[in-house]
Amino acid sequence: MDPNSFSLETHQQAAVFDQIGDQYETVYGRNTEQITAMEWLLQRLPPTSHVLDIGSGTGVPTARMLAAVGHDVTGVDISAEMIRISKQQVPQATFLQAD
Repeated sequence: MDPNSFSLETHQQAAVFDQIGDQYETVYGRNTEQITAMEWLLQRLPPTSHVLDIGSGTGVPTARMLAAVGHDVTGVDISAEMIRISKQQVPQATFLQAD
């Protein structure tokens, strides 16, 4: 999706997450409830599943945990900065900027 086609509201939301950048993980990267939910999911997914992570942020912990055990992960986020960070942190996954 072309980011130029985003609505004004989406551009504003993306700008907030672009500014947050690496600080995003301080809040979300170590979220024990999310990690527990991922562990539950990992026990139930068939091997090499295709997983779409909507609102993927920096890719941590969700995309990282899924990709680490061989799942094919595609992450989607509205923030260009989140996509840049996630591509660095989880290079074995695919990340796209979209709404």
